[in-house]
Amino acid sequence: MTTPISGACSTDDKPHEASETLQNLVSQGLIDPNTGMVSHPDSGEQMTLEQAVETGILDGDKIAFKFPSSDKQVSLSDAIKQGMVDGQLGAIHDPLTGQKVSLNDAIE
Repeated sequence: MTTPISGACSTDDKPHEASETLQNLVSQGLIDPNTGMVSHPDSGEQMTLEQAVETGILDGDKIAFKFPSSDKQVSLSDAIKQGMVDGQLGAIHDPLTGQKVSLNDAIE
C-alpha cells in the first residue's frame, strides 16, 4: 500500500485545505534539494519527483512551485508537463530567464 506524504498528497478521507510548497517539502527533508529525489515515506526508497507524482506519493496538483525569477506559481504537475521542472533530474527550467538550475539553487 502506498502512503502519501502528509500535507503533500490528498487522501480520500482528508482533503487538503491548502497547497503544500516544494520548498516546504525540501525543508522538511522529504525531497533532497541536491538530487531532486523523494524519499518514500514507508520504505525510504528514493524516487524521482515524476515517479512520486505518478505513484501518488506526492499529489502534483496540490504542490505549488514558485519560480525564483518571478511571482508566478504553478502546480508541480503542470510544471513537469510544461517542461519547467525536469521530473527525472529535479532541475528547474525558468521560462523567464531560460536558465536551468538545480532544485537546491532554485529554492535558495
